[in-house]
Amino acid sequence: MTKEQKREAEQLRDAPLIQQHRDGDAKAFAQLEKLYKTPLYWYSYKKLGNRPDAEDAVQEVFIRAVEAINNGNYREEMHFGGWLHTTARNYIEHIQKKKKPTIKNVEELPEVMMEETESKEEIKEKRKRVRSLFKGLSLSEAKLMLLRYWHKLKWKEIAKRLKITEKYASGLHSKIIKKFQKKAGENIFLKNGGIF
Repeated sequence: MTKEQKREAEQLRDAPLIQQHRDGDAKAFAQLEKLYKTPLYWYSYKKLGNRPDAEDAVQEVFIRAVEAINNGNYREEMHFGGWLHTTARNYIEHIQKKKKPTIKNVEELPEVMMEETESKEEIKEKRKRVRSLFKGLSLSEAKLMLLRYWHKLKWKEIAKRLKITEKYASGLHSKIIKKFQKKAGENIFLKNGGIF
């Protein structure tokens, strides 16, 4: 089956479900959602890099789809799967533009505190190292790493402070380590068991 034939087959399958939804059949849209949820999720995950944001994106796309169908803004000649994909892409681009500010200066972070026993030179060197690694991280990413490696907190306490789940904190940590390793090499975490 060619790509065009596949699109035509999907349109023939989806068009009656869309009409049934318009006619008040709640189960019809649930069927459409079931058909497209997985590919939309993986597309969103690839673009956004984490599960919660990808799930939010998929939910937003389906909300917009329902509104478009109900308000008459979805035209029958459109390929529903392609329309969903375009809507997801536009939504993701929009939220990426509004992305949280990144760290430009270590002093922006309230968690960055130096030991009183450290000399000015030690403090300067430490801040330089942190600044280099943390450049480009969001505030929440930087706070997570500081709480973990500077203050040596457990995941439970980190999750509580950042108001996220332990699982999400751990997953975000893995993602940040990969960023750090690209910048400073694979052995970054071997020295003194941490980044500081």
